[in-house]
Parts: sequence; C-alpha cells; structure tokens
Amino acid sequence: GLSRSYVLKWAMVYTSLLRTILRALHGEPPKAPDGDGAGLVLVADGVGGLDLCGTGLQYAAAAEGLAGAAYIPLAIGLMVSDPDAADQIIDEGVQHIRRARAPLYPPRALSSFRIGVALMRGDAARAAALAPQHEGSAGPRAPTLGLAFALHLLGDHAAAEREAGQPMDVFMSGGGEHARHLLLALTAAARGRTDDARRELGTAVAIARRYRHPLTLNDCVIVSGAIAAIEGRLERASTLLAAVADRVSVRSPEIWAVYLDYRRRVREGLDAATVRRCREEGRSMDLERAIDAELVGSLNA
Repeated sequence: GLSRSYVLKWAMVYTSLLRTILRALHGEPPKAPDGDGAGLVLVADGVGGLDLCGTGLQYAAAAEGLAGAAYIPLAIGLMVSDPDAADQIIDEGVQHIRRARAPLYPPRALSSFRIGVALMRGDAARAAALAPQHEGSAGPRAPTLGLAFALHLLGDHAAAEREAGQPMDVFMSGGGEHARHLLLALTAAARGRTDDARRELGTAVAIARRYRHPLTLNDCVIVSGAIAAIEGRLERASTLLAAVADRVSVRSPEIWAVYLDYRRRVREGLDAATVRRCREEGRSMDLERAIDAELVGSLNA
C-alpha cells in the first residue's frame, strides 16, 4: 500500500492550490458568527487534504451552505489512498449540498471529482463517460484535462487534442499548464508526429523548470516514458517510468492514469528480469539528465 507520508505529500499539492482558489473566489475566511453553524466540526482520519479543511470550515462556520467546500479536499486526499472512500465522501458531500439552504456551488461541481477518482483507478473509460455530465458545472471542478487524457488512453487522439484546446480554468494556471503540453506530446507521438511531440514535451519541461511546482518534473518524466513506449523503446520506457515510482509519484490523477496505462503496456512487452533491471536503473536515474536526454535526441531514435 501507499505510505502515510506519500499520501500526505501528494495531497498537499492540491491543498495549497485549492486554498488559493477559495481565497480568490471568496476573500479571507470570515469570522464565525454566533448561533447555528458556529460550532461546526469535521473529523477525518489523517488522509490528505486535512489542512485545507480548516480553511474550508472557517467559511462554513460563517455560512451553512459553504460547508460543502470541505468535502473537496477530503475527496482529493482520499482518491490517492482509497478511491472507494473518495466516492463515498463525494456521495455524502453531494447530499449535504442538496440539503443546504444556500450552497456555494451545485452538487455536480463536487460530483465532477469522480473523474479524478476514475483516473486514479486507471479507468479511462469511466472517466470519459463521467466527464460530459459535468461540462459547464459552476464552482470548483475537477481539472479540465481529465477527459482529454482519458480520450488519449482510449485511443481517440484527435478528440483528445480537441478537448485539450478548450479554455483552461483556474485549476490549470501556473503549475498546471504543463499538463496540456504533456497531453499534446502524447497525442502527437501516438499519431506519428515526432517533432511535434518533442516540441510539446520541451514546452512542458520549460514550464516545470520555470515554476518549480511540486512533482511537475516527475510528470514530464512519466510522459517521456510513455512516448518511449509508443515508439517501441520499451526498456527506456520501463526505466523512465520506474525513475518516478519511488519519488512521491506525480501531480494529478491524469498523469497517474498515464503511468498505470503505459506501465502495463511496457510490462506486457518485456520479460520479468528486464523489468527488474530497468527498475533498479530507474531508482538511481537523475531526472533532469533523463529529461534532457529525451529532448536532445531520444525522441528521434
């Protein structure tokens, strides 16, 4: 299973982002008033995202309808370690929002995080089926590239590129913008456009190095491994994928789904002894040098 430290570090990436979003949308948390709701308490069992619950509950204490905001970080934290529990907390949050007198956003905004849960399970088909239900949802939503990555993993690369061309929401600003270029690198490679794939990967790497947001370089290494797999360089792909596996993993459910899918493809094409050797090589690989090697020439190999 996943270690507690892994879960907490992974979930805190989203925690800091979502706290920024809440403050941007609603300002500083208001002081709790006297009367109903002032003593609202939420207890969770130390999965990820609990730090943000404190921020969310400050809003909730001031207005009963805002309590639904606390379900988002809980769902995000749980989808890393226990997708079934994440689905359950989403169900509970949706019911709470429906009962609220003045909800911050409609139930389907919270429900849209099921797309991330499906991707964490590696279930691209379910993620693609869920995504259209949440188009146009008001309020915070799951990252908008979930459908695009799911379509790529399902083999519909043209549709994935069209989806990636849609305007990005606040979730994709700053450290998230690299993901769009990673998606386009994958679809270009899958469609045989090697030069385009290298250019999009290079753009993603430049964004990751500029902003230095947690785990974005790991994302680039995962996609480099996926591209190597697409091109038939299975040993290199196996080594690149293994290089990230023990380093707090990746930034988003989309990239985790890419990792699971291409790891399966690579393992199907290599014998067990080769996979073990590649895994050992990956554990000592310098990620910066690995990325540079892919950008310089490996994509044309």
